[in-house]
Amino acid sequence: MPCTRWFIIPTLAVLLSAIALAAFSALSIDWAVWRPATCMPTASFCETIGDGAIRQPINTWSNLAFVWVGAFIAFSATPDRPLRRSHALILAFACVGIGLGSWFYHATLSFVGQWLDVMSMYLLGVFMVLYAAARLNPMSERSFAVGYAIINVALGMLLIVWPEARRYLFGILIASALILEAILHRRKQTTLQAKWLIAALGVYVVAQVIWTLDLNHLVCYPTSVLQGHAVWHVLTALSAGLLYGYYQSEDQSRLA
Repeated sequence: MPCTRWFIIPTLAVLLSAIALAAFSALSIDWAVWRPATCMPTASFCETIGDGAIRQPINTWSNLAFVWVGAFIAFSATPDRPLRRSHALILAFACVGIGLGSWFYHATLSFVGQWLDVMSMYLLGVFMVLYAAARLNPMSERSFAVGYAIINVALGMLLIVWPEARRYLFGILIASALILEAILHRRKQTTLQAKWLIAALGVYVVAQVIWTLDLNHLVCYPTSVLQGHAVWHVLTALSAGLLYGYYQSEDQSRLA
């Protein structure tokens, strides 16, 4: 049955990813010789920083939640569904990218890992903005792809020369996407069900509160198997899944 396959295949994808990443983690690598992430050494998340191949294990492995969501999106985005498959695959790529990029970041706490982590978040944020903009003013798939590539290349370069702006820029992307979605609903230019977007936003807000508490060590147990930032990974992956549900909720019979 298709629905069963949508859940089995992502789970297998996560298992295969876990095996590959576990093999990678068995390598003897000294991350100390790599350029450290800008949060190091005083502004890292709560979990204890180790010296092995995976420096923050809980924060690292929790990113597989994004891999599952990305695989689910990729395999459930059939041609007969409202969200175009090309757009769905971009969204899936962004989610898997977040999972693997953030995995590498927390495993290494390197600047390269930081770039991969944040860049993958930009991939998602830029998609949200452009997909809303394309529904306000229709554009071809080619124009969408070109715009998506140009914006992300620019953000990727900026992330190298001005990494301190990364969180502000991501916040601007999310806020811009939400504003455009609000305009679409106000103008009645969309039949997407807002309840999905509200749910995604609600989960994200809860996750962000937990993220803030963990980053500032306000609720912090460094050696615990329950890490606030890991919870943030799982909740934001859920939020991305709900966002996908929002994009697939369009009632095509009501479109003019």
